[in-house]
Amino acid sequence: MNHRRIWAVRAGNVGQADAIFIDRCQVAISSSDVEGDVSGLPPSRRAFREIVAKMTGASSAAAIPIRAGQLYRFVHEMRIGEHVIYPRKADRTLHWGTISGPYVYELEGDSDFSHRRRVT
Repeated sequence: MNHRRIWAVRAGNVGQADAIFIDRCQVAISSSDVEGDVSGLPPSRRAFREIVAKMTGASSAAAIPIRAGQLYRFVHEMRIGEHVIYPRKADRTLHWGTISGPYVYELEGDSDFSHRRRVT
């Protein structure tokens, strides 16, 4: 059986990144705890855990592996051609797309959601 991966990406807890998703045709994840382009990090979960720990501090130690894993998968496991779904809170609709671009760090628009990928 051939399996296809479908990613679910949300635009924040109240849809803060909705304009990025809808108007800019990008999916994005929050960068409030990890600022800067992480594409140059070694492609290892350990490297991502270290940078998340460094930037967030010990106050959120339990969240470090979760956040690092999300960012690692967004950068290194999500592939062009894979499908993505965005459950939009504003109108309770589901938006489907296909990943069409590599990971980029982009500050235009909402800078709290700067880790992005193009979607068609």
